[in-house]
Amino acid sequence: MFVEWRPEYASGNGDIDAMHRLIVDRLACVGRAVQEGRGAASAFRDLRGAVLDHFDAEDRLLELMGAAASAGHRREHGHLARLLADGQALCEDHGRAAAVPTFVDVVGRWLIHEITANDRHLVTFLAARDRARQQADF
Repeated sequence: MFVEWRPEYASGNGDIDAMHRLIVDRLACVGRAVQEGRGAASAFRDLRGAVLDHFDAEDRLLELMGAAASAGHRREHGHLARLLADGQALCEDHGRAAAVPTFVDVVGRWLIHEITANDRHLVTFLAARDRARQQADF
């Protein structure tokens, strides 16, 4: 899957958007590596690291929403983390190389969904919280 950053991926939160840009960049690197038949394991490892770092940062923000409000988002993180571990193993198993392009496409689509849908809820919550704090300060 080849993907590049698009304006519609922006959430409006600079920190989260910077992490998302890195994930999209790493996803594009994986797509190029798969297309060129080289270095998919290394590129996928970099993608996985960027995503897991993002999830760690985001999980701290999700705590602010409370358990009930963030449960679905956290479950998505768990599913994606397991999928990324499976993808890393797949990329490192040269005997299953034929499955890598399809797998990368699935991972890419799910990550773009995470960026454009799931994370929007968190950003909306953070923005509303910030507005409420500003109004309380007046």
